[in-house]
Amino acid sequence: MNKLTFLVVVAAATLLTGAAFAQITPSPVQRQLPVPAPHQLPPNVTPQRAAPSPAAPSCNHTDCDGDGHSYYADHGDDCDDNNAQRYPGNSEVADAGIDQDCNPRTFGVRDADHDGYIDQNVYNIDIVAGHEVRYGGDDCDDGQSQIHPNAQELPNHVDDNCDGIVDNLVGDWYTPAPRH
Repeated sequence: MNKLTFLVVVAAATLLTGAAFAQITPSPVQRQLPVPAPHQLPPNVTPQRAAPSPAAPSCNHTDCDGDGHSYYADHGDDCDDNNAQRYPGNSEVADAGIDQDCNPRTFGVRDADHDGYIDQNVYNIDIVAGHEVRYGGDDCDDGQSQIHPNAQELPNHVDDNCDGIVDNLVGDWYTPAPRH
């Protein structure tokens, strides 16, 4: 038997038995392949294992964020049980819309221009009877102490009294500036 005939016979036998084209069925269970012992590896190759996957966060439905307050329980008082920085009694931070102490009517204090009015960008939002209610500062320009809700409106192309209208109530002689 020559070499060519031998190769044809081996190839045919392999095809007939299906050994060369074994069907691979994906397994629903992933397995970690064993790492070869160091003596089985080529020189200068270090064995490596896959990093373990992080454990899924667990929640016992009484205090998911570990802040000592529950939202899930019938009488829970935690306004966000996925954030340990939000719970009743926490200090409120002057920010836009994040309620740290779970009381929407307290919203922190930021008065950069020291005019006694809190910046309008400091607020919390509550849902009351299906409607969004905003609690917060009402100073529309916390960088200018002469601009605040009780300021006198002047004909200067600025909303001095923070009512949303530029140059209103300045008299019949003056035409209000267009609103930008």
